[in-house]
Amino acid sequence: MPSLYDTNTLRAIEARELARLTPLALMQRAAAALTDALTDLARARPARSPILSLIGPGNNGADGRVAAERLRQSGVRVVVHDAVLVPPAITDGHLVIDAAYGTGFRGEWEPPQVGDIPVLAVDIPSGVDAAT
Repeated sequence: MPSLYDTNTLRAIEARELARLTPLALMQRAAAALTDALTDLARARPARSPILSLIGPGNNGADGRVAAERLRQSGVRVVVHDAVLVPPAITDGHLVIDAAYGTGFRGEWEPPQVGDIPVLAVDIPSGVDAAT
């Protein structure tokens, strides 16, 4: 079972990794892990049903953007939505990738209503305080 870390531990791990890797290399690793996790789900979806990716402006969004591109390169239909401009409801997808905001987000964000569509958060559901 994967380990869960509190915010301070996660930031310490990221700092340690950034001391030995470039930010781009770390982002590519995160995107590769996300893409790997989505491969089976992507193949099981109905042919015309897209995977939707909610992309924010920070590192979490960058991870999601690279993962979306990797999925596209493997033949998966991906629709990217800017987290700031996302419609209030999404009804036409097989899966939603929540890469809107990560552990550094401060403020409030109203996610779209997705009904029964499963949501996979890149690191933490957007808008949730990672310290709680």
